[in-house]
Amino acid sequence: MFTEYEFYERREKTEFTRRCINGKITGCGKCVGFCKCDLHPGFLTRALRQKKNCIKKGCVNYVRKEKSVILKTVRFEDL
Repeated sequence: MFTEYEFYERREKTEFTRRCINGKITGCGKCVGFCKCDLHPGFLTRALRQKKNCIKKGCVNYVRKEKSVILKTVRFEDL
């Protein structure tokens, strides 16, 4: 099971770089979200997110980068 952001990440050709909404390529660690707008879909860095004002506008196309929930098995002896 993975987050909506991870869905867009998994569609990328490489696991290390991402295409931003302005067409530039950046490292995956610099991305903070994804814009699913048909006019300019792509990943967002902090600077792009601030420039587009995604959070303050409450944009419905903005998908925040979230960490997925990883299930861990805990043995009784570990408690």
